[in-house]
Amino acid sequence: MKEHVLHDEADLAEVLADARPLPERHLGELLIEANIISEAQLDEALQRQRRGGSRHLGELLVETGAATEQQIHEALADKFGIPIVRLADYVPGSDVLALVPPEVVLQYNVLPLGLVDGRLVTAGRPAHDIKRTALSQAMAPLTENALRLAREGRTSLEEVFNVRLE
Repeated sequence: MKEHVLHDEADLAEVLADARPLPERHLGELLIEANIISEAQLDEALQRQRRGGSRHLGELLVETGAATEQQIHEALADKFGIPIVRLADYVPGSDVLALVPPEVVLQYNVLPLGLVDGRLVTAGRPAHDIKRTALSQAMAPLTENALRLAREGRTSLEEVFNVRLE
């Protein structure tokens, strides 16, 4: 669950090249490995999940205080191979910003970062809440590039929006 500092599109390309999804790994396993939760906390949350229906495991772990939302988001980013990036020192080029209108950026809470290997890379928060299909459909008329996601780390996206989109 490493946060990457980006300075330019070369950094962005390197981070994306290193991102590997872990589809065979379960959220609980990742949280135990990171010493965020114990096996007992996982078992308790899984039992509550079975009794309670369709609640997400991460929600239950946050609700019981076993993990924070940030920890859940980071583990899910690892699971799905979505790198966590810090945007404080990163300035997307005006050509990239021009690809996505500010209203789309604000509606989907994403920031276009760059074009890497023919794909438009966006950063948003939190990774598992981004509706990839809806975002891709909204952006389809704007760019012919495939969409790739990163998850913004500690910098407030709102702060970045205010600085970059004025």
